[in-house]
Amino acid sequence: MLSRTLSQAGFEVFTVASGDEGTRLCRQQSMDLVIVDMIMPEKDGLETLMEIRRGSPKCRIIAMSGAPRTNVMDPLSVALKLGAVASLAKPFTPHEFLQYVTDCLPRSKKEFRAAA
Repeated sequence: MLSRTLSQAGFEVFTVASGDEGTRLCRQQSMDLVIVDMIMPEKDGLETLMEIRRGSPKCRIIAMSGAPRTNVMDPLSVALKLGAVASLAKPFTPHEFLQYVTDCLPRSKKEFRAAA
C-alpha cells in the first residue's frame, strides 16, 4: 500500500524487505526519505534507523509502527530521539501517510528518492 500510494503520487520508490537490505540500499544510493518500520526481520527498525543516520546524516527518516505502546518503551518515541523526523502509528490511511511524507520533505523538492 505504501509503495503504491507514493508511486501514484509521482514519487520514485525503492522497496526492500528488511533492515539489512534498506541500509545496503542507502549506502549504494542517495535517498531523500526513508520510511522505517520498527518491527522487521533480521534487524529491527531502531538498529536500521541508527545505521542509516550514521551513513546518511542528511537523509530524512519516518519511523512507523503498529506495535502497542507500553510504559516500558515506545519505539516511535525512541526513534524520534535517535533522529527520525516524524513517527507514524499504524493503522493510518493512504491520505494520512502521503501527508506525512510530503510534510517531511523540503518544499522545494519536486522529485525525490524514497525507500519504504
